[in-house]
Amino acid sequence: MQSNQAAEIYAIEEAVRRTDDTAPLHIVSDSRFAVDGLTVYLSAWEDNGWLGVKCAELFRRATARLRARGATTTLRWVKGHSGVLGNEEADTLAKKGLDGLEEEMPEIAENLRPFLHSGMRVEMITQSKAYRAIREIRAKEQRPTTTVMIGRIQATLAEDYDVAPTETRVWLGIRDKDFSRKLRQFLWKSAHDAHRVGKYWRNIRGFEERAVCSMCGTEDSLEHILLECDAAEVATIWSMYSTLRTAGVTPKQMSLGAIIGAAHIVYRNGEGKAMRGVSRLAKLLVTEAAHCIWRMRCERVIQWEGTDRTHSPVEAKARFWSAVNRRMLVDRDLVCSRIPGKRSKRALVTDTWRRILQDAENLPEDWVVVPGVLVGKMGQLREAGIG
Repeated sequence: MQSNQAAEIYAIEEAVRRTDDTAPLHIVSDSRFAVDGLTVYLSAWEDNGWLGVKCAELFRRATARLRARGATTTLRWVKGHSGVLGNEEADTLAKKGLDGLEEEMPEIAENLRPFLHSGMRVEMITQSKAYRAIREIRAKEQRPTTTVMIGRIQATLAEDYDVAPTETRVWLGIRDKDFSRKLRQFLWKSAHDAHRVGKYWRNIRGFEERAVCSMCGTEDSLEHILLECDAAEVATIWSMYSTLRTAGVTPKQMSLGAIIGAAHIVYRNGEGKAMRGVSRLAKLLVTEAAHCIWRMRCERVIQWEGTDRTHSPVEAKARFWSAVNRRMLVDRDLVCSRIPGKRSKRALVTDTWRRILQDAENLPEDWVVVPGVLVGKMGQLREAGIG
């Protein structure tokens, strides 16, 4: 995984590699993670077989080089960007390196392999740790459809929102703390193309007709369901999402990649600075819209199977407005939460919702903790305001 932490550890390995093994070496780094990992936590990580350690392979490589040295090696942490000459120069070179050509990390030398400790200390083994170790050893290859979808998500985010999350960040985004459990499950299945739609039904005898959309007569797919179907809820809900214009931005054209990677959506102001409130609002509206369309489709196809019943535009508006309003109330409740670790920041919640509230200019400053505030600028027909 490409990250600043990985680069700091690899830099230490490179410093050791380029230094004579018989000469004393003093390494100064502004990465406490790298320095403490090679000193304070190294023994414990090795005893536990490196389970759950980020950048474990890079730590193992650096440790092997350090142990192969015949002279004293010391490491010291310094605060970054604090005027330390060597650290400032290293930061300058790192920024230049961003524009350089990509290089493959060299293979570890054969004479260092005896120092690459593997396995777990016997007295440290538990059933849970053994199971985790076996799962890591037998890690399954990613399904081709998943690989394609992750690439599609990354391409969409890069082209439309000028962000470039790594594959690991994409998966972490699907587990974003702002998403409910049901939303996370929906996005996870979407990333794996695991929803039972379209081609899933082709080879199941007696259910072949479920592969075709009953509204459009074309083969079903998640992209078709969420973005292309003629069902009233699709056009209605995405037209309501376009009210994001009230936040002062022009919504990008929606795509499946943007929906699954919604956690990484970023809108910027004229100076190129990220607008945190607007970006968070877009993230929440995109995922709530997609999940609302999915739920309504499942009602129509499964619960109302064999009937001509469909959702009207008014019903679709009411369902989406209700879902967004419930999400806002969750934010408000979390601001007042007394549960440790669950408290949301009032300023961020206020900045997220203030642009689409009914009669926002007349709301009290502490509306976040005042009951009765409703989302109003979502195309909902009935009155909204302070109850």
